[in-house]
Amino acid sequence: MNHQALAELLGNYGEFIGAIAVVVTLAYLTVQVRQSTLTSRASSRQTLIDGWANAQASLQSDPALLRIYAKGIMRWSTMSNTEKTQFDVGMAQYLSNVQNGILLRNAGMLDQATLDTIAGFMLSVIRCEGGAQWWRETGFAMPATRDYLDRKRALDGNGPTAAELAPHWVAMAGED
Repeated sequence: MNHQALAELLGNYGEFIGAIAVVVTLAYLTVQVRQSTLTSRASSRQTLIDGWANAQASLQSDPALLRIYAKGIMRWSTMSNTEKTQFDVGMAQYLSNVQNGILLRNAGMLDQATLDTIAGFMLSVIRCEGGAQWWRETGFAMPATRDYLDRKRALDGNGPTAAELAPHWVAMAGED
C-alpha cells in the first residue's frame, strides 16, 4: 500500500469517526435540551402554584381580609368603598396568577389542565352573586385575562361557585 492510499484510508476513517462524534453530540444535546425544557416547565408550574398558595396564605393570615373576601363574593353591593378596594387588591393577586398562567401556557411552559385549575378558582368567584357583580363593575388592567375567563365561563356554563365549593368561607359574609 502506498502512502497516498494509506493517507486516503486514514482520512476516510477520520471522517467516519467524526460523523459518529457529531451524531453522539447531537443525541446528547437533544437529551439535554429535553431535560432542560422539562425542568423549566416544572419550575414554571411550581411558581404558578406557589403564587396561588401565597394569595391563599395572605387571606388565611388576616381574618378581617378573609371576611372582606367572603363579603365581596356574596354581597359586593353592600360593601364600603374601602372594603371594595381591599377586595380588588386581593382579587388582583389571583387574576395576575391567571395572567401568568396564560402567558406560560402560550409559551408552551404550562399545560392547559394546570391553567384550568388556576382559572377555575376565579371562575368559582365570579359565578357567585357578589363576585359576578364585582366582575361586571370592576375593570381589570389585563384584558387578555378578562377575555380568557369570560370565554371559559361561557364554555363551562354553570360550574361550581365559591359558595358551593367552600360554604364555610362564604358564611363569614354574614358575620359583620
